[in-house]
Amino acid sequence: MSNSLVLRWAEPGKAGPLPFSPGALLYGVVPLALLALPLALLRITVGAEASFVVAFYLWSATVMIGWLAGALGSAIIFRLGARFRPPMWVITLLGPLLTGLVLREPIVEILALISSLHSGGPIGGTPEPMRLSWGFFGQFLLKLSPGTIAWIGTNYVFDRLLGVPRYRYPAKEPTQSAPAAKAASRPALPRLIERIPPAQRAAIIALRAEDHYVRIYTDAGEALTLLRLGDAIRMAAPTAGIRVHRSNWIADRAVSGFRRTGHTGIVTLSNGLEVPVSRSYRAEVEARFRHLDPAHR
Repeated sequence: MSNSLVLRWAEPGKAGPLPFSPGALLYGVVPLALLALPLALLRITVGAEASFVVAFYLWSATVMIGWLAGALGSAIIFRLGARFRPPMWVITLLGPLLTGLVLREPIVEILALISSLHSGGPIGGTPEPMRLSWGFFGQFLLKLSPGTIAWIGTNYVFDRLLGVPRYRYPAKEPTQSAPAAKAASRPALPRLIERIPPAQRAAIIALRAEDHYVRIYTDAGEALTLLRLGDAIRMAAPTAGIRVHRSNWIADRAVSGFRRTGHTGIVTLSNGLEVPVSRSYRAEVEARFRHLDPAHR
């Protein structure tokens, strides 16, 4: 459906396309205006001699009971069918039929009451015993059809035209194949790994600037690549680490020791490499790895 034909319902606190809230419109105005009012104007069942007030009162009560029963039945079907995710027309069709059959006895009594008013018979008379048969069900479904059709159509108008969601199931999460799910569960690899020959590709230990190159230390060895140190540090993400010198960066997980040497320091890494810590970075590095300094144990 073209977006130009869709009248989206306003957000809470803003004016909508009609001066009613969606709930009041759906459960109050629509059934009274769409069903009860025409039936009362035409004096259906109650007879032409009946006053409009009486006819409207009787049909309003009858329609509202049936309308709310249809809403209740649709809500039940919606919940029970969540596993199968039936379309909205199935939910709104089966809902009135479900509650109609469950509440068939009071509905038959109401219809018998209205018929007695039209025929002039005694209101308090006992209705004829109800016999469940194919003929009965045929007549029963026929009497429910106008309200059921109106209920289905109204829900589609609200959902498609007014933008008020009706009986929509949450979107399914896309299922992943086993290899894809396994790959998604793996931690993201640093882009910097692509700069390393396959034989040396492993967890990053440290980076060292050498002129226009960066030496990359990993658990599997080391490699040299043409790159600026700042770019190499960014490409090492998501590996957690810290710059310890103008020319050196280390991974947190690879630090096995730290010792302060005057205003500078030395960091020992898991591969045995000792990396100098410059004065400008010493305070930050000491705060981070103080627990590894023998002098502070």
